[in-house]
Amino acid sequence: MRLPSCIMGTLCIGVLALMGRRLFNWRVGLFTAFIYACMPLDIRWAQNAFYPSQCQFLSMLTIWFFYEAIRVRPLHRGYLTAASTAFCLTYVSWEGTAFILPAFIIALMVIRPGEWWWLKEFHLYRCLFFIGVVVVAQYCSRTIAGSPYLMVGSGLSNVAGPSLFFLTPAYTPEYYIDRLWLAENHVFFTIMIFLGLPFCWAKRGFRYVFTILVMLWFCHTNFLAALSPRYCYYFQPLVILAGTAATIMLYDRLVSLAHGAGNSTVARVAAHATGMAVLALLFLQSNESLLKEYTLSSKGDEPTLMTRMHMYRYDYRGAAEYVKNHFRPGDRIIPGIPHVFGWYAGMPGDYTMDTLLGTKTGYDQLLAEPRFIDKFAGLPVVRNVTELREVVSPAHRTWIVFAPYANFEKLSSPSVMEYLDQMSKVEFESYRAKVMLVESAKQSTKTVAETP
Repeated sequence: MRLPSCIMGTLCIGVLALMGRRLFNWRVGLFTAFIYACMPLDIRWAQNAFYPSQCQFLSMLTIWFFYEAIRVRPLHRGYLTAASTAFCLTYVSWEGTAFILPAFIIALMVIRPGEWWWLKEFHLYRCLFFIGVVVVAQYCSRTIAGSPYLMVGSGLSNVAGPSLFFLTPAYTPEYYIDRLWLAENHVFFTIMIFLGLPFCWAKRGFRYVFTILVMLWFCHTNFLAALSPRYCYYFQPLVILAGTAATIMLYDRLVSLAHGAGNSTVARVAAHATGMAVLALLFLQSNESLLKEYTLSSKGDEPTLMTRMHMYRYDYRGAAEYVKNHFRPGDRIIPGIPHVFGWYAGMPGDYTMDTLLGTKTGYDQLLAEPRFIDKFAGLPVVRNVTELREVVSPAHRTWIVFAPYANFEKLSSPSVMEYLDQMSKVEFESYRAKVMLVESAKQSTKTVAETP
């Protein structure tokens, strides 16, 4: 299951090398790919059985192909077609990547200021029509797929597209500053980007990368009513590329100044030593091989998802294996995340619990006994304390798995929490995971009677 992410992450190394070579020079491409391959964030996501690595690889292809299309006049039709195709694949991977399109428009105007001849390119409109068809088809498929179900509660699927998020009370403008610009291993790249901005702006490739990066950050901050570190991951390599490019261009500028100041040996040695030291520092702080400068980030005491090696947010495996090893015939299992529990335990759960309807829950009226079901594994949903008692009563024992444990308070009503406080006991506890056991009244009486 992790192989596709591993393949996409590995291919992205090559794409970044080629992209850096085409936009800047071979040194930028090689060093960018090297840093990307060693950065914990990118390694961790390439090991994760989830879509971000695929989305990142396809978005980097899209951004690279579009640059190749607009760098010449007239627009290069082959690269424009390739960029359109890659964008469609990126969009169906995750719909939030639609922000690439407005970023492209602004980047095109920045790359070619005062030029409007590209508005007459007929092939550009054919590509936009093709993209529009794919976008409409994707929205229709979502609607058709969800039509048999009555959905209750809220979830990320409610975010169907851009919105005026900056007008809502939940607006958090600093979120992606902390998770992208000032995240662990990104701080020094951000410093070099803005330090080199006045000196590197004349370079067309730098203007393009910087504009795309800033526009995507701006759009996600202001127009997407959902916040998550993974949402900015698909354009995260642009931080590495822009920071590396700025550093190498400043290095070249130092060498040029040394040659212009008399071309003395001392000046040239000092320029090269300074440039190499900055590049070495750029690499060393980008991974955990030698330095672990977590305090550089704005949230060093609160690690963001996937930012550090050998650190995991939840012990899904430990909780699932404990239940598997202690399960007896006649027991029932209520896992917090059914499909994850099933993967690690090798056995399915019986019910899932959401007594506050805090997540998106479907009601399937096509079943022989219509009921609320979990959207991942199709398990019946326990909606209140009465239903919980009905589930617990006929079972010998009931295992309740809370991994992550935060879901316990988030998705449980006060009456359910009070019932579990009285009737259950914690059998297993690990990092952000708990397993509770509820014994039926009959079983509890028997156990007490047999106790000497």
